[in-house]
Amino acid sequence: MKRIFLFGLLFTINLNFGQDVNNEILDSVKSNNSLFSYSLLSRDSLKCQYIDLNQAKMVYSKVVNSSHHGIITEQKFILDDQAKIYYYKHNFANTNAQVKQRDAVELEGHKYNIDSLYYGRRYNYKKPYIFSSLVNVAKFNFNNQKYIAFYIQDLSNPVTLPNTLILLFDISDLKNIFCISLGFQASEDLKCFNDFDKDGFLDYADWRQGYDYQKKLYRYKLNNKRRFIIEKKDFVVIEEDVSGYYINFKESNWSYGQW
Repeated sequence: MKRIFLFGLLFTINLNFGQDVNNEILDSVKSNNSLFSYSLLSRDSLKCQYIDLNQAKMVYSKVVNSSHHGIITEQKFILDDQAKIYYYKHNFANTNAQVKQRDAVELEGHKYNIDSLYYGRRYNYKKPYIFSSLVNVAKFNFNNQKYIAFYIQDLSNPVTLPNTLILLFDISDLKNIFCISLGFQASEDLKCFNDFDKDGFLDYADWRQGYDYQKKLYRYKLNNKRRFIIEKKDFVVIEEDVSGYYINFKESNWSYGQW
């Protein structure tokens, strides 16, 4: 009986000791890492102007479709009067039908459906509708080019950590505006853009969180102002934890920011 009690006591001591060791290891790992922030990726930031979305004014609100499928109301907002930037938002009542009305942005008289820009050539009206919500709109200049970036979240996919769709427009030539759709990713502001390696080309840091979490953030370089090309040698390993996202410095290969 004494042997059984002694064995149980030793087992308990060893178990507690093992847990203490594991906790020390976890604390050591955490001390070598830090919570991820886009601010850590670069020692500076792009100079930009954010449009104050709280100052957006409604131009009109009108019913654009009313049938047995339901009612669709279109609202048009002016975001920047001087730059002629507009946003079209649709509201639906009692309809589940596939419709052709789509949320859109307008630049210098050119209207762009958000769904069309996201889906590209694969787009058709049977694709899931992006119920857009503007998070940020930023204007900036880089390397003699003028850009405007729209940050859009999809209200049809309510999650705790939503990713954000970026539509980047090159507006250097107002007669030939070009849009680069970067898809859904985690950043909600311009900190994901920079010239991280200081070579004179615009870079983009791509990473996703939440339900679409990816472990590595990669640097992309803008090629001929039309397409971002992945630079696989430059990446940040981001570990997922119940308390947040941590940078794994030992496995990362990134030398441009505040490391």
